[in-house]
Amino acid sequence: MGLLTWTEKQDLIRAERERRRLIRLQQVRMLSREAAATIRNRVMKTKDQELQQIRVELTNAIRVKTPQVLEQRLSQRIANNKKSPASNSICPRKIRNRSLSAQDCEKAVQREQAALKTQRAHKADTARENAEAILRRKRARDFASAETRELSSGQQRRSNSN
Repeated sequence: MGLLTWTEKQDLIRAERERRRLIRLQQVRMLSREAAATIRNRVMKTKDQELQQIRVELTNAIRVKTPQVLEQRLSQRIANNKKSPASNSICPRKIRNRSLSAQDCEKAVQREQAALKTQRAHKADTARENAEAILRRKRARDFASAETRELSSGQQRRSNSN
């Protein structure tokens, strides 16, 4: 190749500057995209942590408050039953005229707590079973993907050897 004229040199310089400008622009865009993803992930993680903290606080508040509320309601019903046994009663008709004693109130609270405990245990069992089913499906999918990859790589080897 011979000597370049002044215009050809200027064209080459301009083309090189444009190429470098485009590369810098791509780098800046890529870095911006990565920074945005990092910020998004950090915000989502913080949000999830805050939601989990709120769930725990609410659950604890409900667990502490529920027996107190039940006791207050039952005490009010006992007081109402002492005033007029037939009104505001939650008892069946056969025993409606009987007023609730403190012992009956305690038994009712214990039955309520036992029912809630059973309900929580059932919910935990169901959640565990669902998680196990999801894990089984995921393992089956991964196994199928691995077999498909093995089959396709075997076919590629055969086609390359031909």
